[in-house]
Amino acid sequence: MSQRHELHLFALSDEVVQEEWKEALKPYCKTIMVHYMHRGKIVLRLIKGLFTRNPFQYSYHYEKSAALELKSIARSLNPDKIIFQLIRTVGYASIFKKENCVLDLMDCFSYHYLLRSKRASFPMSYFYWMEYRRIKKMESYAIDYFEKVCIISQKDQSLLPGNQAKLIVVPNGVLPGLENNSRAKTIDLLFTGNLSYPPNIEAVKFLCKEVLPLLGDLQYQLLIAGADPHRSLRSLETAKIRVMANVEHMPDLQQSARLLIAPMFLSTGVQNKILEAMAVGLPVLTSPQAAAAIGAIPHQHLFTAVAASDFASQIQSILAMPAGELEKICAQAKNLTGTHFQWENNVFLLESQL
Repeated sequence: MSQRHELHLFALSDEVVQEEWKEALKPYCKTIMVHYMHRGKIVLRLIKGLFTRNPFQYSYHYEKSAALELKSIARSLNPDKIIFQLIRTVGYASIFKKENCVLDLMDCFSYHYLLRSKRASFPMSYFYWMEYRRIKKMESYAIDYFEKVCIISQKDQSLLPGNQAKLIVVPNGVLPGLENNSRAKTIDLLFTGNLSYPPNIEAVKFLCKEVLPLLGDLQYQLLIAGADPHRSLRSLETAKIRVMANVEHMPDLQQSARLLIAPMFLSTGVQNKILEAMAVGLPVLTSPQAAAAIGAIPHQHLFTAVAASDFASQIQSILAMPAGELEKICAQAKNLTGTHFQWENNVFLLESQL
């Protein structure tokens, strides 16, 4: 969007933002403004949030001083549109004219918390259930309030309450031209993602504790790569399992792997790890819900499994598949990402609706 528009970023942060992070954004943003949230004030807001009907992530992120700062900035910039990211920022929209405001929900977060409530044990299951109810109410309110609301997939759109006609489906995208077929395949199984994100942590533990033991003496190596590995994942490392933090160039790893395995059961929305793998011709094994979110058809674009035994048997069959057959599936996957998940096309889609 920065090629055709002047972008100004206002960000909320509960940690110190490194200068190199800002430098990475400067080519795209005219100005970058960070409002730091004090941890003590966050705790107080969360305690007060117990006695409201607002989602806890709303209480966590809504700060009156930030609202005043944002209002002052917007008055001086006079922006044509203000895009609010995620349900947690809904409170900041009330200080602007509705017709200037766009909400990017990204995923259906209420459904995400519903899934977590079903898989967690008490008392976390109760907390997730409560957050699910609160987020669902705020999603309904937000869809009615905002003139335009973006969502990442048709599946997530169908899960949202309220006026569906106001929702714009704007998928994520992948960068073209990253494939390098000459790179040696030195990694058997690859998992990528933010390694402090709960759905990714659960997926990695499922892989290491339930799937890999079923492969017996087969010497498959698993590389778990991504930012900020949770401490519980470090304890999983063995001679067959390696954890790599803060990868500089993910396509290099993807092109060195034989199979991306992503057993995503808690996630909603579109899994970028899957799109990126498909775009570089890496076979993918994932859950049915993750495949459905991007419109991928099992055995045509990728492979799916549910139980640990299914994942184990699929791993063996995929890695033993004739090269020509696997290349055909990868080619169809690349065609899917090239047709529906190119940034340029999806940005134009967003612009045409705004």
